[in-house]
Amino acid sequence: MKIGLINSTVRGKLGFDDQLLCDALVHEGHIVECLFWDDPQERFDSCDVYINRSTFEYHKTPEKFMAWLDTMEDQDIPLLNSPSIFKWNMNKTYLRELDEAGIPTIPSLFIEDLPPAQALRLIQRAPWTDIVLKPFVGAASHKIARFNKDDITARSLINFCEPCCSNPDQKINVIIQPFMKQFQEDGELSLIFFGSEFSHAILKTCGNDDFRVQGRFGGTCEKIDINRSIIEQAARALQINDLDQDLLYARVDGFMNDGVFTVSELEIIEPWLFFTEHPGSIAHFIKRMDEMTSTTLTSGIISGQTAIGMETTA
Repeated sequence: MKIGLINSTVRGKLGFDDQLLCDALVHEGHIVECLFWDDPQERFDSCDVYINRSTFEYHKTPEKFMAWLDTMEDQDIPLLNSPSIFKWNMNKTYLRELDEAGIPTIPSLFIEDLPPAQALRLIQRAPWTDIVLKPFVGAASHKIARFNKDDITARSLINFCEPCCSNPDQKINVIIQPFMKQFQEDGELSLIFFGSEFSHAILKTCGNDDFRVQGRFGGTCEKIDINRSIIEQAARALQINDLDQDLLYARVDGFMNDGVFTVSELEIIEPWLFFTEHPGSIAHFIKRMDEMTSTTLTSGIISGQTAIGMETTA
């Protein structure tokens, strides 16, 4: 089978995790090609299936990424995960859906299309003082900022949403969350699933007194063993509307809050899957890929024809 691994021109080449996957696929007898989602000259008509791996910078140009997904979907190009799932996962309002479904989720205040003064009043009424601001579409901690809510002004909200914007009536779209001390004290857990099957877990810890766990902020990560109850709690987040049945891969990020695993994010578009920390997990990835390509290439599921029953606004 010929497999296209979707990358970005920003990276330009496979990262070391993706290279491990590429080598394993070739060892299994597959032909592997690296393609770039953001190259307008790229053609997606030569592979049997395309797997999204490192579509870097999509969150900085969400309209462009959405247009690419629309093209893949309209042309029935087999993409894993599917375009409909990507569209849903792009917008962090999925956290509200998880919460409404009874899944423990980080508390979030969603401010959507409000004038700055009205948005500020909502923030001031929030029950948290130490808060984190996030964009609705984001990745890799891009544009995440921590504030004391009493220090936030209408101008700072405008600058957060649209840097250098001089329009005092700029609509505010931002997610407000409480700063969770657990991230600094205990770290963030990442549980990796292939389909509905749990594969491995990673503990990510903050570094240099930062509140973010990414390596460029001094964060570190390590493979850990994790008990079955936490796995089951994390798996519930992927069972919403039977989402896990249409997944090749997913990563559930979260933290422990009074003994309960609490979801902070679902990473379904381009998650780092920590193959380097757990090389044996590549076999789990390939097994799930084989299951999906052998049973669904002719059914239209992975070409984006099966919706997951959720709103997909970006």
